Amino acid sequence: MEIGGYYGFEQHEDNSYHRNAIKLNSGRNCLRALIRNRQIKRIYLPYYICDAVIEACHLEDCQIVFYFIGQDFRPQSEFTGFDLSIDYLYLVNYAGFLTVEEVLDYQKAYQNIILDNTQAFFMKQIPDVDMIYSCRKFFGVPDGAYLYTSAKIIEQYEKDYSYDRMGHILGRYELGAEKFYAAYAQNEEKFSSMSIRHMSDLTDNMMRVIDYGRSMVQRSCNYSLLYRKLLKWNQLTLPEQVNGAFSYPLLVNDAERIRRKLIEEKIFIPQYWREVLDRRLPEDAIECQYTNNIIWLPCDQRYGEVEMNYIVDRIGRIRKL
Repeated sequence: MEIGGYYGFEQHEDNSYHRNAIKLNSGRNCLRALIRNRQIKRIYLPYYICDAVIEACHLEDCQIVFYFIGQDFRPQSEFTGFDLSIDYLYLVNYAGFLTVEEVLDYQKAYQNIILDNTQAFFMKQIPDVDMIYSCRKFFGVPDGAYLYTSAKIIEQYEKDYSYDRMGHILGRYELGAEKFYAAYAQNEEKFSSMSIRHMSDLTDNMMRVIDYGRSMVQRSCNYSLLYRKLLKWNQLTLPEQVNGAFSYPLLVNDAERIRRKLIEEKIFIPQYWREVLDRRLPEDAIECQYTNNIIWLPCDQRYGEVEMNYIVDRIGRIRKL
């Protein structure tokens, strides 16, 4: 026991949004834990997904069967070879567009499903559905993930530590994102070698004090504004409202030029899952089109109407050049 000395972070009461979930150190390790404890031997994954999920399956010697998605981000395949006795369907809730009713329909049809909610933090737990959430994709924390499962976790995991992964977060707060992007990228690379551990006390403590109600409302409002203002340009058919939206996906033919110009104006736009292009898919596949031509616009709780209108104005100016 240490008493006295300099001050550290205050210990906060638990106000976590997913306080009843199992708390682990990353989303990919939630999947690894599921594969181990459910003894999953074969899993159906979408082609439109990051390498981290594929690597997690490989690390656990789990066979992968890939499937295509449709324009609505839902599975396009019929899964004719799906064996209800052994197979699992990995269902990605892209941008939080899936409804609870749809998830329940997939559960009824395929029984064994894993719902990837790393882009849908605010979807509540659905009974008897394995669900994975990411902390750092929605909030300013270095790591952390939540797992809902009825599977009995028989392994004993050590506690993770996050003190040495905070540099890019603290640096951005005081000096801006550009100066610390390299540190952020280095932190992302660390996840590939992380063993399965429980969420660190530091990340857990930071997640306890977030104003989740305000965050959810602000994200929803920002998404709705972008939806209204960009509807005339967007080639995607999107829902008008998304509860606690992850991001606003804008599909346009000149995405690379717009993305580059926005970044030049310090509107930082990620290009998700470029590794999809290395999977030898047909050039006209939805997965390739979405990887190349979707601009994932930020609409999170850090911003409001002013910033959303600024983004819309910048896009309008770029498209006229």
